[in-house]
Amino acid sequence: GVGLAGRSAANPPEVGRIMVVGDSVTYGKGVDANDTYPSLMERMLSQEFRVEVLNLGISGYQSQDILRLLLAAAPELKPDIIVYGVCLNDFLETGEGQESRENRRGWQIPLPLPAKQFFIKQTLFGQFLEKAYDDLLMRLGLRADFLSNILRGLHHYQLRFTRDVTIMDFFAENAGFPPIVAMTLDQFPEVNGRGQQVARIAETCLQLAGMDVIPTEEYYQTYNGKTFMVSEWEGHPNEEAH
Repeated sequence: GVGLAGRSAANPPEVGRIMVVGDSVTYGKGVDANDTYPSLMERMLSQEFRVEVLNLGISGYQSQDILRLLLAAAPELKPDIIVYGVCLNDFLETGEGQESRENRRGWQIPLPLPAKQFFIKQTLFGQFLEKAYDDLLMRLGLRADFLSNILRGLHHYQLRFTRDVTIMDFFAENAGFPPIVAMTLDQFPEVNGRGQQVARIAETCLQLAGMDVIPTEEYYQTYNGKTFMVSEWEGHPNEEAH
């Protein structure tokens, strides 16, 4: 029962079109393009329907950037369904994730500068060492990660995120699209952990905005404590997570 009115000439009317927006998790950083969840959606749905899934995930995008992308791309692509893959750091301001990463160059318990400079120059091993040390400090509670920042500054972040997703869905429905389908994505599921706390807040904001939200409670319960990373030096979701 998907409406196909206004289909662009580039997309035959008998083919349904799904547009997926998000950040590097949706883009599929670290995995083959065929293993991303938008590609898997297309293959699974194609068993019963004629459908194409367009992956518009862009690394580093937060909800503000995704809103701008949606406003520009949806009228041109004319999708039948819009899916928003919500990364937990979408609460942050545009560019804040990168800025936070750069700020962590000044670790609270830094490596000796000569050693740090030497290892960073070793590119891949330097990235591994930097992340391993960074994660160690995080586990020891010696510094806050972005989830802690979100939970501390919740009022500000929640208001901005809710504003962005409300505009997204208002635009979509007023342009004749159905409500946006949204799901939160977390490759570190921990029941009642900080990730799930932020995911629950995100889902509430998305529901208030009018989106159709795919709940994640079962995911957290099923995979509690499991880590779905590409590798020790690449923290994006692996093929199993997708």
